[in-house]
Amino acid sequence: MTNFDFLKDDPQFSGFADAAIAAERILPIDAATAVLDCRRAMEFAVKWMYSVDSSLVKPWDDKLISLMSTEEFHDIVDDDLWRRMDFIRKRGNDAAHGSRSISREQAELCLENLFLFLDFVAYCYGTSYQEKKFDASLLTQQPAAPLLSLPCRMWTWIHSSRKMPSSRRS
Repeated sequence: MTNFDFLKDDPQFSGFADAAIAAERILPIDAATAVLDCRRAMEFAVKWMYSVDSSLVKPWDDKLISLMSTEEFHDIVDDDLWRRMDFIRKRGNDAAHGSRSISREQAELCLENLFLFLDFVAYCYGTSYQEKKFDASLLTQQPAAPLLSLPCRMWTWIHSSRKMPSSRRS
């Protein structure tokens, strides 16, 4: 269970639901990847908003910062939520370009900020909104199954089934 499972209840949010869920699930393994997935989910959601909301006019440049900085977007998203979104954007850039390491605390804040933004999107555009609260306790849960278990098993099987070349045997 994640904080973003509610997005699966409305098919129109499928374009960014999986990225948000992945961001929360990868947190116990890699904070930087969680932040990258937060930024990716947010960018998908912002672009989705532009595709469904006729009051939003796409700027000539479709970079995330350009989409977030239009006057029409600011008319929809208040200053507090915009600052939270900008935090995700900046930390995502840091994670992508390796300019600074990402702490678990920063990743958790990105997840909470993403939740607030996507809850806002669900409120504005959803078909049956129900108020939700961010549950930080879900961030401490380990994934039900290790995310890397299948590839590791495959690697082990591949390498254990190969015979060592005779030149390397002692």
